[in-house]
Amino acid sequence: MLTLSIIIPVYNVERFLEQCLESVLAQTVASKEIICVNDGATDTSGTILDRYSEKHPDIKVIHKQNGNLASARNAGLKEAKGKYVVFIDSDDWLHTPDIYQSMVTALQKHDADLAMGNICKVFPDGKQVVEQFKMEAFVDKSFTHEDINPFDLVRRPCNKIYRRSFLQKYDITFPEEADRDQGAPFTLTCALNARKMTAVKDIVYYYRIHNNSGASLTSTRSDELFLSALRVNSLIIKDIITSQATGSQKDFLHSQNLYKLLNRITMVHKKTFSPASCYKIYRRDVLQYPFKIIYIRYLGLNFIRLYLCAVLCPTYDSYKRVEQLLNRLLPKAKR
Repeated sequence: MLTLSIIIPVYNVERFLEQCLESVLAQTVASKEIICVNDGATDTSGTILDRYSEKHPDIKVIHKQNGNLASARNAGLKEAKGKYVVFIDSDDWLHTPDIYQSMVTALQKHDADLAMGNICKVFPDGKQVVEQFKMEAFVDKSFTHEDINPFDLVRRPCNKIYRRSFLQKYDITFPEEADRDQGAPFTLTCALNARKMTAVKDIVYYYRIHNNSGASLTSTRSDELFLSALRVNSLIIKDIITSQATGSQKDFLHSQNLYKLLNRITMVHKKTFSPASCYKIYRRDVLQYPFKIIYIRYLGLNFIRLYLCAVLCPTYDSYKRVEQLLNRLLPKAKR
């Protein structure tokens, strides 16, 4: 069996694709396959992939109609044959040639289903910022979701390596109905179901930022970011309900997800769409969420403010008025 399947979704990244491919080809893992999924690119990305596949037998190219990032990753996952699986976005690149071998070794040492390392953000001006690695205490140790806040792991799937049989056992794929943050429900489901996880101390991944909002090229393709963000929250609710977590753990996870949902109001304030129609959908989702009094213990005054505003206000105009009133009565506190 191949050791590693490296899955690369590709869409209109002709300026960055070769750097990504070269960093992957340089990996020292003994046996690997590189599955590049051309998600209907309209630039020369497809041509670049074909050229590389002719020179490098490790590279397999799949050309498909444009879907989204999740559909491209799933197409690659379906074709994967390796014992372990990793994902890398085609505008990003890897830290060192031995980084995947280090992660494979960590998985094998701890008999884990999932291993992770750190990420370095690279901004348009060349500035590099290493993200705070919340798993530092677990470097070269095994742990489970009971030892951490699983939301500390969510969103980015590309600094992690997964045992493929584990993904198959729980039928874990990327949600294609979401155009944004598909990595969040995927990674959370992995964290909640993994027997064991581990971490390496190294930077794994360079994450290229393309604009001041902190988004990468692969996360800015949808005009419906707000609705997609709400769909992600709904998917996470299902993931929590069906997970292996205990009752008290699920309460904590639901409180964290509800807080993220409530904070989507900032997108409405920015007028991503029509504030009135966006708020209507936002409020509908908040009111459908299974609320428990215990959430207040986890989230405090900020939660009370956001939740009361959504419950009390049927329209966006009334929300703004009540929000101003509650901000005076309940000053914001740090979480």
